[in-house]
Amino acid sequence: MNALDQSIHDFLSYDPVTGSLTWLRNRAGKALAGTTAGYLHATADGGRYIRLKFRGKNFFAHRVAWFLTHGEDRADIDHRDRDGTNNRLSNLRIATRSQQAANRRGFGRFAKGVYRTRHGTFTAHICIDHQKVYLGTFQTEAEAAAAYALRAEEAFGEFASLS
Repeated sequence: MNALDQSIHDFLSYDPVTGSLTWLRNRAGKALAGTTAGYLHATADGGRYIRLKFRGKNFFAHRVAWFLTHGEDRADIDHRDRDGTNNRLSNLRIATRSQQAANRRGFGRFAKGVYRTRHGTFTAHICIDHQKVYLGTFQTEAEAAAAYALRAEEAFGEFASLS
């Protein structure tokens, strides 16, 4: 990813309450001062983020917001509510890759971390530090989901996402 520099302060303002970025200057036919910066960007895995272009380089708006607020260009910014378009400062936090993964939505038809076996029972698994951990086989999806939830809370605390 591209690195941010201090000159961006001359071109953008950030409202930590609304999470919006606004251009401070006209930009050579690209944007007018006072207009909202950024465009919606969809990722291959279905995520949605706000991105913007500055000096020929693309940036995620949440990284720009963090930089404008804290003076740090960080790639490890997580959205608490998992909404990549919600760049309010209260929704952004520093997170390891493992914590970010714990905060992702589940995949498939069943609860996060729950899989149906060919015998009609349900198994629960969780990934901790890049290791898949088997949590057991259960008669119902609810029991398997409860096992996942318990282990996720233990392993990831506030980053645990149960859906």
